[in-house]
Amino acid sequence: MIEETLVYHVNDKKHNAALFTEEKAKRPIVLVCPAWMGLDDFAKNKAKELAEKGYVGIALDVYGEAKKVDTPEEATELMIPLFTERKELRKRLIAGLEAARSLDWADTGKIWVIGFCFGGLCAIELLKSGAPIKGAVSFHGLLSDTLGEVDAETEKTEKVHGKLLVLHGSQDPLAPMLHVEDFVHEMTEADVDWEIDLYPAAHAFTNPDADMPESGLKYNEKAAKRAFERMYAFFNQP
Repeated sequence: MIEETLVYHVNDKKHNAALFTEEKAKRPIVLVCPAWMGLDDFAKNKAKELAEKGYVGIALDVYGEAKKVDTPEEATELMIPLFTERKELRKRLIAGLEAARSLDWADTGKIWVIGFCFGGLCAIELLKSGAPIKGAVSFHGLLSDTLGEVDAETEKTEKVHGKLLVLHGSQDPLAPMLHVEDFVHEMTEADVDWEIDLYPAAHAFTNPDADMPESGLKYNEKAAKRAFERMYAFFNQP
């Protein structure tokens, strides 16, 4: 397994994505957008698993400087400005995409983006920017432009070139079914080729370390297995 740091810059800040591939060959690329804690082991491990399946897996460094935090308070401080300022969020995501597209040894005509929780929102936002990607997959992602009392300054949905798969827990308190319904309407109005799979699961259901049921965060092994199988099937659709 080849492991490298893919460096790119945004606003003079260094971003250090984690790249994994079994060989430098014409393999499709999958960008992994981490959850709100930053470039953590979960995101890196998913990128590595993708590499083991024949892709170039790249865990993006959305916050910059490979930042990873340990507490919800620290994560909130990093995430909320980007949740709010979608223009800045898109700028960082597009910079990561362009860094991936600079890999002349990979199959840069086949790039996917996936994300978890806040990273799910990132994956959707990159798709909505009109970026030249094959598609996006959101795992228990944030689907609304409102989070608690915080409202985002949104950017318009450009002409979307890829398709979208949302893998979501029906018991997710951070993105409840009302948000799902509104999101479906938004994507339909924007003429996005979308699919949604619902699981009887809570927020963060793919993360084995998620064990805060009182806050609506709980790992669900069965749902996680099905969701990842669904993702690979989605990649292979014509």
